[in-house]
Amino acid sequence: MTRFFKIVSTIFHPILLPFAGALYYFSVYPHYISSTTKLRSIGVIFIVTYLIPLLLLFILKRNNKIDSFTIEKLDQRKIPVVFMVFLFLLLGSYFNKQNDLTGLATVFIGNSFGLCIVYILFARNLKTSLHTLGMGTLFGFVLFFALKFRIAIISELIYISIISGLVAQARLRLNAHSMTEVVLGFIIGVGTQLIAYNIYFTAI
Repeated sequence: MTRFFKIVSTIFHPILLPFAGALYYFSVYPHYISSTTKLRSIGVIFIVTYLIPLLLLFILKRNNKIDSFTIEKLDQRKIPVVFMVFLFLLLGSYFNKQNDLTGLATVFIGNSFGLCIVYILFARNLKTSLHTLGMGTLFGFVLFFALKFRIAIISELIYISIISGLVAQARLRLNAHSMTEVVLGFIIGVGTQLIAYNIYFTAI
């Protein structure tokens, strides 16, 4: 079972979830968005949320700032978290300036808020689960997006809830986090999406 939970943690790694939010946005957004814009946006997201973070982790590992790419130790998470806050704010600002992509900015702005809270909680020795933070972010984004455009998404929320439970179970079974850290991650993810929704989506 350990191998299964490791696979779950890899498939639903938080670094991949921005893609899920973007793909959902493009699949259900009620207004036309050109294929060129979609491909360019996906490309930007891939570079900023995947390639650049991987490069950072490689540099940190090479300089012995982290023990492994999973970054299990709390003190070793600080640099990557601050770096991701900066990257997500850049992405949020970028999409907020693009026609018909302002709503997509909420994924990244909300995520940056969430990571700021995660960093603050380091001072209380809490290693909030970034996996459940990502799942909470996805859940909140889909929920508030659907409320904005009055889209029926009960099935999507059920699927995300089931996957979130599976991811939470995986993190617990792998002894990566405590129950508090797992639950807290999901709550922060949903809560910061609510904040971002009120800042951005209500203005659309």
